[in-house]
Amino acid sequence: AQSPLLSGSWRLLYSNAPEIVGLAKGLPLGFYLGPTYQPLDTSKGFFENTARLDHPYQLATLKTIVVGNIEASPMGSLNAVGIVNDKNNRVTVNFEAIVF
Repeated sequence: AQSPLLSGSWRLLYSNAPEIVGLAKGLPLGFYLGPTYQPLDTSKGFFENTARLDHPYQLATLKTIVVGNIEASPMGSLNAVGIVNDKNNRVTVNFEAIVF
């Protein structure tokens, strides 16, 4: 998690995080999950998920932000589906707060 190549704003294409999955399943009043970006700062160990919530008739656009920290996953650790980190190329993400 120390590589400067990882730092930047990335578009989130997949997540199994309940916070994001819950938004993607559907929202009240016709709102839907728009693009979600994940700015990362590896030097500070900080990340942020910024999701836009859109409405088909453009009645309003909302934004939700999830913040937390990232750190290098230990060599040999298992991910959520049981795959071993044998290449030392993963990060652990810890969610800390949700802001609407």
